[in-house]
Amino acid sequence: MKENNFETNSTFSPSTNLPDVRFLELIESLSKVAVQGYNRHREVIYWNKASTFLYGYTQTEALGKKLEDLIIPPSMKKDVIEAHKNWLEHNIPIPSSELTLQNIKGQPVPVFSSHVLLKTRGDEFEMFCLDIDISEQVSVRKALEKMVSYDPITNCLNRHSIELVINELITSSIKDFSLLFIDIDRFKGVNDVFGYESGDELLLKVSERLSTPLEKTDYIARFSADEFIVILSSEPSSNHEKLTQLLIDSFNSPLKLHDQLIFTSISVGICRFPNDGKSVRTLLQCAETAMYDAKENGRSQFRIYNKAMSDSSHFQIEISQHLRESLIHEEFHLVYQPIYCAKSEKIVACEALLRWDSNANKNNTTPDTFIPIAEKVGLMIPIGNLIFHMALKELKKWRSNGINDVRMLINICSDLTSYPV
Repeated sequence: MKENNFETNSTFSPSTNLPDVRFLELIESLSKVAVQGYNRHREVIYWNKASTFLYGYTQTEALGKKLEDLIIPPSMKKDVIEAHKNWLEHNIPIPSSELTLQNIKGQPVPVFSSHVLLKTRGDEFEMFCLDIDISEQVSVRKALEKMVSYDPITNCLNRHSIELVINELITSSIKDFSLLFIDIDRFKGVNDVFGYESGDELLLKVSERLSTPLEKTDYIARFSADEFIVILSSEPSSNHEKLTQLLIDSFNSPLKLHDQLIFTSISVGICRFPNDGKSVRTLLQCAETAMYDAKENGRSQFRIYNKAMSDSSHFQIEISQHLRESLIHEEFHLVYQPIYCAKSEKIVACEALLRWDSNANKNNTTPDTFIPIAEKVGLMIPIGNLIFHMALKELKKWRSNGINDVRMLINICSDLTSYPV
């Protein structure tokens, strides 16, 4: 005896002996297990009440009808007929598996289906199918898959899913595609002024507006807090810039959040596969770099990635890292530029200027370069505190040495605004 391939001398028919009648009564009482019997021509010879409940056909409607004309979707008919023939002629069993069949209305019915082949006393074969409805399990599984794959606020793909999509596109036969890294300009202001519920509503509205012009073969994902990824693969790459500008222009009209009209804009960075990178990480980095370049140049626009952007970005990251290290060890000093009074021909003030110690300043970066970087990465407050600390310490020495008539001006930002002390 082989699994799913049972041969017996008993006859599976209500008109035979008592054990068969009892067996029929047993399977008839299984309200959750749909059982159907088919002859070698796949015509229905048995149909229990659970089959009627699951598929909608009454026993009278089903008897004598062929399997493939009742519950088999059109796309599966050829394979089902071939599988049944192989079992009868070549003893190749039909394995138990999850299937999506159809009911009398043509609606999908997910089932776990097992099959048994029995031999009658007349040496004929009859196949019996045992189908268990797994609609609830499939529904739960789909819900879990959605939780894993989609962003709960926007219903777009999430970060994990879009990275898988990008990887699939890279390894597929597709020749090229564009990756758009999109950031909502001044999104934090909406959260701060209107609250997080309005912020979530804004994310949903933005995702809907971004999705509108996209084709079915394009993709959109919420990548992080206020950042989206769009993959354009449906049109020639020459049209991707026009579509990107269309996305930006779509935010010229306000978004309605509850009773408020909110004007917002997006900044977009574009990179292309395979020109700008051949890995998920590289493509995302390139597009993000281009997006930040768009923000630095005024927002509400797009920038196409080029290598110079990465060189500049890497330089800024390197300098900011060295600045942080030097702040910890106070590896800076001040120089004092005297200010003369032409009338008295005396020094009446001096301007305290920050310099980065040469031993720590590995790139020999001048203040006009490292000060803007410090402002960009949020280091000017600790640097300003350090400047005040050093300047006041020096001024105290001057006062103790009798130098009381020289004022000190301290620059704490790149526009050279000075504060006298």
